Amino acid sequence: MKKLFLLLLALVVVISLCACGKDKNPAPSGSGESSTVEPTNNESASNDKTRVETDPYNAQVTNAVIQAYLDKAAEVEKNHKAEQAGMIDNNPDFDISSLRNLQYDLVFFDEDDIPELIVTDLGYRVAMYTYDGEKAVYTMVDEYDDGAERGWSYGVGGNAGYDYIPRGNVIRNFSTAFAGLIRYVSYSKLDNASKQLVKINKGDLAACYFVDSNKNGQVDENEYDSYVEEPTMYLIGDKVVSSGDYNAQIIEGDFDELTARKTYADFKTALEGMLTTK
Repeated sequence: MKKLFLLLLALVVVISLCACGKDKNPAPSGSGESSTVEPTNNESASNDKTRVETDPYNAQVTNAVIQAYLDKAAEVEKNHKAEQAGMIDNNPDFDISSLRNLQYDLVFFDEDDIPELIVTDLGYRVAMYTYDGEKAVYTMVDEYDDGAERGWSYGVGGNAGYDYIPRGNVIRNFSTAFAGLIRYVSYSKLDNASKQLVKINKGDLAACYFVDSNKNGQVDENEYDSYVEEPTMYLIGDKVVSSGDYNAQIIEGDFDELTARKTYADFKTALEGMLTTK
């Protein structure tokens, strides 16, 4: 009997120890009692106040902004089609296969959460508009502007085009002269007050890849065949500077091509989808 009593006592102790290792009050599935649950990815994203939106078509902007860009795109497209019709009407032999369609897009150019409108005549020109609180404003007015808002040209004269750092408020342009003997780079930013692109540096940055025998910073007739692999001289504007001063003006970053990729119809549909009924 004593052995049986001891065996039963040991069994009771084991059962008690197992019960202590369990949650005494587990919250049943579907109950109102709290329990620790890891958030899903969607919950984490929605609670992350530091997350930066990268898709401009998801931008939380007012209908006024969207409508301003819709109006501007419609105006640009109408003017472009009228210009093309005029070329055809004034030239019976006009090759209509040479006609080009404009492309449209939104990009986050500067630091704020209101995207900019980009219009591209692909391979020829790119234009940028920003919202000034009331309307879409053309940002590329310069001494060569004729009021037609055609944008900045590229693709000819050694101009390779324009790129930008998303949300970085900087646009970069590479160009060359004398078949690459002089290579230029310039940077511009969007000025908040004027809503215009303005130069960041005091002058274009130039690297010379030729032997400048008279040190005048220009390619003279006897220097056309003196190409070298490494720069022989650097300039900021028309001032000769050291390589250190030149490199100090170079802006590094994750640049992307400043261009548009949507047809007018697709762009219009995308923007209309952003309108809210509130």
